Amino acid sequence: MIIPLTLVAFVVAIWSVVAAGLYDTAIWSLRTEQITSGPYIVGESCESVQVKIAMANKSDQVRKHPPFATAILATELQVDLKHPDGRSVRCNLGDPYGPTRPESWVTMEAGKSASIEATLRKFGFQQFFETGKYQAQATFDTPQGKVSSFPWVLDVIEPDATATLGSHTIPLEGYATKWPKEKQERAVIQQIKIGNRTWLVYRKFLSSKEGGKVVSTFRIAEVPGKVLDLKVEGAYGEGNPLTITYRATTYTKWTTTHVINSVSGRPWTAEEEKHRQEKLKRGGKPAPPPEKK
Repeated sequence: MIIPLTLVAFVVAIWSVVAAGLYDTAIWSLRTEQITSGPYIVGESCESVQVKIAMANKSDQVRKHPPFATAILATELQVDLKHPDGRSVRCNLGDPYGPTRPESWVTMEAGKSASIEATLRKFGFQQFFETGKYQAQATFDTPQGKVSSFPWVLDVIEPDATATLGSHTIPLEGYATKWPKEKQERAVIQQIKIGNRTWLVYRKFLSSKEGGKVVSTFRIAEVPGKVLDLKVEGAYGEGNPLTITYRATTYTKWTTTHVINSVSGRPWTAEEEKHRQEKLKRGGKPAPPPEKK
């Protein structure tokens, strides 16, 4: 049966009104916009998911609400995340601040709106450890009652063999080399294609005895495609830097370099390099304990 487009448009319009009624109040309207696009890779930090949360005053009066940043700390502004199987994903916020005091509320004029940009990490979520479509929804506990946004979906995938354009296993060093092979963790530098974009990615896996699952994924940089002459210098185990060099294209004569932490995959900082140099001066020994005063 062919459904006329006018009927489809009418049904969509009716659904929009009904759905808005489910989530909006007579005073507030809460909306979310996902700034970073998925899909996301298993093991990736929730700080990769950046969202814009906007609230509008729908009434014809001046209203007050807790400031966004304070409301997040007090868990008055939350993002609820559900696993693909429907269960709630744990949020590691610790003990929340007490409710925002009325003297701290901010004013919003009638018909005006305000927004904040934040990552899911800001709301206490850590990493995606399993594949599937996660459902997220923002809620704001205002002085006039709770208001919710429309839910949205986060797609988490494990790249298959065709999406993995290259993989370089990082050698072990230090204490990690003394463990039996079945207890050794594994870290790799991979080139992963997601849709029409390719990423240079650091990934860390548990030992085979612990199941071999991914425990960390960090995107180092976006590259134009499979890179050439990829070289990784350094080792995993002692928290030293890894230096990654490659040529982006056949026609490029110069190389691109990234220096990252061998344990986290994050960019190597000046402070980390300072500590490494100090350790080298001590012959590789840890820093002495601080003197007692």
